[in-house]
Amino acid sequence: MDRSCCFGGFLTAVLVYGLAFPGTASAQDIVARDYYLAGSDPAAARTLRNVERYHYEPALKYLRSRNYRYAQNDLEFILKYFPNHPQALAKISEIGLAVKRPDLAEEHFRNAIERYPQRDETHVIYGTFLHKLGHIDAAIAEYRKALEINASSVYAHYNLGLAYVDRKDYSEANVHAQKAYQLGAGFPALRRKLQAAGAWRPLETTSSSPVSPSSSAQQERKAD
Repeated sequence: MDRSCCFGGFLTAVLVYGLAFPGTASAQDIVARDYYLAGSDPAAARTLRNVERYHYEPALKYLRSRNYRYAQNDLEFILKYFPNHPQALAKISEIGLAVKRPDLAEEHFRNAIERYPQRDETHVIYGTFLHKLGHIDAAIAEYRKALEINASSVYAHYNLGLAYVDRKDYSEANVHAQKAYQLGAGFPALRRKLQAAGAWRPLETTSSSPVSPSSSAQQERKAD
């Protein structure tokens, strides 16, 4: 018998049905909060620590053993408290892809964006999920929404560059690749893809991108 799985199921039952468990509210007391504001509210910060301790860490363990059902239970519990929790959203999207049930993740992304539409990180994570599904145009739309909210999002520029490479729109891919690396991206894959396609074209530094050629070169060496 897998005792860890049984314990995980018991823990979920304890929390869902409101039995005594230190520092954790019952299901009836759940109040959805913005993950990105939790640090400014002591009560929210305490709740975040609890749900991550009792649910995120076990979820990672279950994912490593491919026990997707228990991992999903733990992650969905976190998302009840913090619908836009970035790690929980990323991990539940992994489950949706692994079990070929993208709808499992879709509903959580919709909920997170409906509640907190101005969080660029959520759009990037959702875009990455759509990209992995092969929905390139939909992914690009999410990355662009992220950039409308935060024009300096390294991850939005970088992933948008990758999406344009997949669409073979190398000019647009290069624009966003250069911006991503100027902003400090440390991942070499996008640059290498553009170099392989003969489309790597460093942009001239402008006042809106205050990165000197020397510092940009240093970032490129670090990314390798």
